[in-house]
Amino acid sequence: MSKVRTGRELLVLSYCETRDPALRDGILIEYKWLVDYIARKFAYNRSDTEDLMQVGSIGLLNSLDRFDPSKDVDFSTFATPNIIGEIKH
Repeated sequence: MSKVRTGRELLVLSYCETRDPALRDGILIEYKWLVDYIARKFAYNRSDTEDLMQVGSIGLLNSLDRFDPSKDVDFSTFATPNIIGEIKH
């Protein structure tokens, strides 16, 4: 059964094939909501959120480099523990 892909997932798949830096920037923008959501969970106060978002963005980019589209896993599912780990680190 074929899986329906969203625009975000197609962007990630295109990046995995081409490694185009412009696509990488677009992915960072498209998944900002995920990094923001996770950063808010770990922030003790509002002033911490921005710093945690920067660190979480590094985790997002690292997970993008390690993502294997041949595995049947959504990128956001793969990236979440990587973002959390980077923030905790």
